[in-house]
This record gives sequence, structure tokens and C-alpha cells, in this order.
Amino acid sequence: MIKFILSLLFLCCYEVSFAMINDVKELEDSVYKLNNSLNFIKSRNIINDYINRQEATALDKYYGYLFTSYTYKRVYDYDNVFVFLDKALKEGRGSTKKNYVETNIRYQKALAYFDIQDYEESEKLMNEIKDRQLKYLNKEAISRIYMQEAYIYYLKEDYKTSELYYNKAEKMMKQVSICDLPMVYGKKIELYNKMNDTIKQKEMVRLSMMYADSCGIQKYKLYTYDILKIIYKNNKDYVNYMKVAEDWDVLRHKVFEKEKINQLREMEVKYETRIKDEIIKDWKKGKEMKREYISEDDDEEDQEELNNNMEEDNN
Repeated sequence: MIKFILSLLFLCCYEVSFAMINDVKELEDSVYKLNNSLNFIKSRNIINDYINRQEATALDKYYGYLFTSYTYKRVYDYDNVFVFLDKALKEGRGSTKKNYVETNIRYQKALAYFDIQDYEESEKLMNEIKDRQLKYLNKEAISRIYMQEAYIYYLKEDYKTSELYYNKAEKMMKQVSICDLPMVYGKKIELYNKMNDTIKQKEMVRLSMMYADSCGIQKYKLYTYDILKIIYKNNKDYVNYMKVAEDWDVLRHKVFEKEKINQLREMEVKYETRIKDEIIKDWKKGKEMKREYISEDDDEEDQEELNNNMEEDNN
């Protein structure tokens, strides 16, 4: 009963915009839609509700923390991306899908290292997955592995092999995750710039923007602008650089507001504090109940001793 009341109090502390979610796929879809519309606080709220359910399993909490890492990735807070991937790993290891969990967290960390341009660590993790654990990953994950392999070949200036792997990634991603295609097209923009193929480069810009708009993922437009900025600057095309830089700056302030990160971090502190308070309350309540129980036992023992003494006196 106490846990039930605490759960109700916890839920009342958050803005409720969705009915209680009990299915992990429904949670994933809701988080994805909220993040796409930049509703990061609501996204975090429904995850907290999900993992705080009384019946939540270790696997439920794994997915909750995993999806939280996705939310922090959207605001480019990679410190917390790694924090929540580690939390997900800890919970997932206690589930029935330990091998899958360990592989997927390794994969997610490889993506995160790639995002922050730690290519050496990313490649190392990807190689570990390819060598032993590829069977645990779905087509979407494998397509991203192809992407990273393509980029490694790009860095080695093996542009033909790089294009081959980007094409493999694009083909597979079209089957399973069409809204993430701008990731591939952004990298192809870089590739075709190096290959001096302006026709293909312009087509990749068009496709990247088209899918970013149609799927409503502003992050991918920002990503495309970012790549174009670097290309125009390196090519000394300052007219196009200034135009793209202006568009990039306007969009960046919309997507990457410091306030959004601060709100999320404040929410984490409040959430962790509330959980600790609940644990302390439960502990104190248990201690009081134990003290009362011991006191009752002592009273019974005293009464029994008194009765025995009275019987001895009567004898």
C-alpha cells in the first residue's frame, strides 16, 4: 500500500500528457515522436513513469534508460548519453537478454563515440561487434555499421570503397529506417566533394533536406548544414558559406538551447532525489515497524515472566 501511494505521489509531480504506457514499443514510438518535435521534457516524463511502474522488470528499466540516452543525444549532451547507457547496461545484465543487451550497448556507445569524433574508440567497438556479436543486431544497426566502415575508408582516402559501403548502408536503411537516411546522405555529401562530383553532391543535399523535413527531424537539417559549412569554408566558397552559416545559426538556436539541457539535468536531480527520499522513507518505516515488533515481543516476555513468578509465589 505504501509503495502504491508513493507511486501515485511520484506521478502527480510530473506533467501528464500521455496515458500510462506499459508496452516498450509504444514507449519507443512515443519518445521518438516527442524528441522529433523537441518535447524533450515530456519525453523524459513518460520514461520516468514507465520505469517507475511497480511491475517494471530489469528489461523494462534497460529500455527506459536506453531511450533516455536517445533523448540526451538529441540535445548533444554526450556526458549524459554515456551515463544512461551505463545505467541501461547495469539493468539489462540482470535480465534474460544479457548477450543482446551487452552487444547493443556496445553498439550504441560506438555510435556516440562516432558522433563526438572519437573514431578510434568507435571503430574498436564496431570491430568487437563484427567479430563476435553481429547476430544480435537488427538491419538498422547493421546499416549504421556499414556507414561507419564507409567513413573509415573515406578517412583513408579510399573513396570508391567508401562509396560502396555507403550504398550498402543506404539500401538497408531504406528498408528499416527511412527517416535516418540523412545520416548517409550527409556523409555522401562529404565523399562527393572529395571526388569532385558536384552533381551527386547536390542530389545528396536535396535528399538529406527532403527526408529531414518530411520526417520532422530538425537535427538532420542542422547536421547537413554543418557539413556544408565545412565544405564551403575549405573550398573558400565564402558566399555560400555565409548563407549556410546563417541558416545553421537560426536552426541551431531552435534545436540546441542550453535551457533544454539545463531543464533535463534539473529533472534528473529532482528524480534521483525523490527516489532516494522514497528509499529512506521505506527504510525508516521498516525500522519503526521492526522496533514496534520487538517492543511487543518484549512486553509478551515480561508478562510471561511475571506470570511464572506469581505461580512460584503461590507454590
